[in-house]
Parts: sequence; C-alpha cells; structure tokens
Amino acid sequence: MSGKVFKTIVPWMTGPAQRGLLVGFACLYFLLGLILIPYAGIETDEALFSVAMFGPVNPSFCIDLFHRGIPLMVFPYVGALKSLLYWPIFRIFGVNLYSLRVPVVLLGAVTILLSYRLFEIMAGRRAALFAALLLSTDASFLMTNTFDWGPVALQHFLFVAGCLLFVRHRPVLGSFVFGLALWDKAIFVWALSGLVAATAVSYFPAVRKALANRRAVILCVLAFAIGASPLLVYNFRAPNATLRANIHLSLNDIHVKLLSLSGTLSGDPLFGVIAAPEYDGQPKAPRSPAGHVSCWLRDRLGRIESSLFVYAIVLACLAAPLWWRDGGWRAGVFAIVFIVVAFMIMALARYTGAAHHIVLLYPIPHLLAAIGLSVIRPRWLRVTALTMLIASNLLVVNQYISELERNGAYRLFTDAFQPLSAKLAGFGDRRIYMLDFGMEDNLRLTEKGRLQLKKAYPLQDMTSSQMGEMIADPNALFLNHVPSVQYITGIDEALETLAQTHGFERRNVAVIPDSNSRPQFELFVFDRVH
Repeated sequence: MSGKVFKTIVPWMTGPAQRGLLVGFACLYFLLGLILIPYAGIETDEALFSVAMFGPVNPSFCIDLFHRGIPLMVFPYVGALKSLLYWPIFRIFGVNLYSLRVPVVLLGAVTILLSYRLFEIMAGRRAALFAALLLSTDASFLMTNTFDWGPVALQHFLFVAGCLLFVRHRPVLGSFVFGLALWDKAIFVWALSGLVAATAVSYFPAVRKALANRRAVILCVLAFAIGASPLLVYNFRAPNATLRANIHLSLNDIHVKLLSLSGTLSGDPLFGVIAAPEYDGQPKAPRSPAGHVSCWLRDRLGRIESSLFVYAIVLACLAAPLWWRDGGWRAGVFAIVFIVVAFMIMALARYTGAAHHIVLLYPIPHLLAAIGLSVIRPRWLRVTALTMLIASNLLVVNQYISELERNGAYRLFTDAFQPLSAKLAGFGDRRIYMLDFGMEDNLRLTEKGRLQLKKAYPLQDMTSSQMGEMIADPNALFLNHVPSVQYITGIDEALETLAQTHGFERRNVAVIPDSNSRPQFELFVFDRVH
C-alpha cells in the first residue's frame, strides 16, 4: 500500500483526534480489566493489605495514637497505604471482587493518561502517544494491575505521578509522592535508583542547577521523609527491620531473570501462573459474550502467547543514531539507563525476577520503544509498525481471556476460592488450621477477620506437643490444598501419622472444586477412635 493511501486512511493524529485516541485506548484498557475481574480468585499478595484492616496486626507494625494501635506497616517492607485507601471503599461497597479490583483497574487507566503527559514533556507528542497506546494494550501491565499481583498498581501510579510533578516543576510535591511510594513498598528503591541514575546522566545541567538551590533541596528531602515517615518510624523502632527482611544479595540466576525480563515484556509469563494452561485438562465451554468472542478468535488465529514488544525495544536501541540526531537523545538515554540500573539492582536481590517484579520497570520500556518507533520513516511504515505491535499485544490479552474462560484460573489464583470462602462462613465458631501457603490473607479479607484462622505451617516450626494439641482440639477444622496443587507437601501425611499414634483418624468434611470441576481445597477434621 502506498504512503499516499495510508495518509488518507490513517492521518496523523493531532489535537482532539489524538486526545480521543488516547482516551479511547485508556477506556479499552479499563474494559479489558472489567472483563478479567471475575475470572480469578483473590490471591494472597492482592489481599495482603487486609491485615491492617481486619487484624491481627503485629504490634511492632503499629504506633499508639489516642490509645489505639494505628498500623503503619503490614509487612516489614510493605506499608499500610493501600489499607488506608481501601477503608472507605469497603465501607461503602463492601468486600467483593469488584470493590477490590475496579479501583486498581481505574488506577491503571489513570496511570496511562499520566504517562502520556509525562512522556509528552520528555519526548514529544508523537512518542508519548505511541508509548501510551503500547502501555494500554500491554498484557503484563493489564494482568498484574487488574489482579494487583505484587501488589503493583499503586507503585506504577505513584512513580508516574511523582515523575510528572518533577517535570512540571513541582519537586517538593513530587518528592512527597516518592516518599509515599517507598512507604507503600520499600522495593520502590529499585525504580528510585534507576530514576536518580537516569536523571543524572541525561539531565545533568538541570540537576546541577536544582542542587544549587539548597532551600529547594532541603524542602524536597523533608517532603520525601514525610511521605516515607511511617516506614522510617517503623525502622527507628525496629532498627533496620526492612533491610533485614528484604535485602539478600545474590548473583545466582541472573540469566533466569534476564529471560523473565524478556518474557514479561512479551506478556507471556503469567500463562500457567494466573491462567490455567490449556494442557491442564477439563476445559469448559465459554459462557460470557466476551469469552465466546475470545475463544472464537483463539480457535481461528491459533495460540499466541508472546507479543512483538521485545523487538520494539531492540529496534529502539538500534535506532539510537536516528533519535539522537532528531534531538530525542535525552529521553532515549534516560530510558536505557533507567531500565539497566533498576533491573540490575532488582536482579542482585535474592528471590526477585518474577513478572510482578519486572513489571515495576513499567512504563519506561514503553517510552524507549515509542522513541524508536517515532523516528521510523516514512510515516506509513511507522504506523504499520505501531499497528502490528498493538495487535500483537491484544492477541496475547485475548489468549489470556480465552484460557481463563475455558480453563479457569490457576493455583493461587483459583476461582475455587470464592466457594471456599462461602463454605467457611458457616464455620465461624471453629478454629481453622491452614496447612499450606496462600490462604490466610485472602480469607481474612473476604470474611473481614471473622474467622479464627491459625497458621499451621511449616511443621518444623511446631513441636510434637503443639501438633498433638492441634489434632486433639475438638473445635479444629483443617484446611489444605489437595495434594496435586499443594505448595508445602507432606503435612497431611505427617499429621495423619501423628494422629494415629494419639488415637485419632481423619474424617473428610468437604472438597472444594474450581469452576472446571478440578478439586482445589480440602476440609477435614480428626475424630478420636473409640
């Protein structure tokens, strides 16, 4: 197709048309999030903030104010900011999948719009629009934000909002927002380190001028400290607790983390994590209108689990001479330095590198890709490349929807959690001993702290007498994943062996399946043998 025909069909978007396209894609992102919401159960990371709302709260995470314990933290490196924000939401709308997830989906849409404004200032309108469109269709961004796996939604919003305030010459308020982000999750230091390094390299004259204003620097430091004050107070009372809990340096598995980086950018690492894989068996027929459309597309186009976004990043790096010549070198170098520094600091920490860690680099990779796309000439080739990237992103999103529709959610995200929660609501008078990971925070959230939840793993942390008392407890109800999906194996066998020596035998109470009729949870008790 000739360039002239392309200009006729796809004119360059400016003014209201460009804003309409931007808002349209943000709305598309929001709509896709709404479609995804009911598919998965509540995962433990998503519900971690509930401890500050429904308890029990570790006293070391609180301060006494007006004779009441006010939670500052929910974990040594996770603050109670999300708990504070969700308190009025749950008061008004109750606790359900939509009151939990619609706010973070909406926050993701707002993050897209703020990213556009930030990148417009940094790299120009064309690159900003391209970046926003790529971000709004990015499968990893959509999935991790919708199910707030990490959690990540507040991190993205606060990062972009803080950067935007700085480039809009509001550094004090921007510093406060960055402080809030550090309180929300101490691993914000990854993004903050990348941001400091990238700004120093790319905008050194502006940085030097800003540092010369001592009053402004002091105000920024104070604002940052105020935003992060709950985290600072907690670490003052429990010296270096956050560092001890979260900093474990390791050079192992760097190559695995690089593969995870590539996979996250391509959108494919959450297959078999959130969405049950197609080979898992027992698929069901699509039920929802969106599910019918998604499955129809998947059947005709085939299984598409990776987008072309990684190639856009490579193209942007290869096109560096072009965007350097066009005057976009500052934003391009900023993006490259940020990604390299933030990723390396992340990769040097043990137990990191999963998709919900890698995605914290967002949306800077989209800025880099957009800068590369924006210098492609002629115009029709640029538009073609952008269209192909967006289409590949959406096809990966479609694959997630089709797999969730047919095969359901997987393991920690299983939709069997909803019937489990409903079943346990009738056992409010029982002590529920949880024998596996991934149950406590989400059950606390859905039942608003009404259940008597007792953590009973790992067994090596319990003495034989403690296990014997647990088995003999006449008010006990034991909860575990079925053996095929257990994270901590062997607990059932150990308890049954111990129970037999004490004259007890196991009696199954219920098995909770998911929407694909696959058993997921089991409830049982121990009865004394007469």
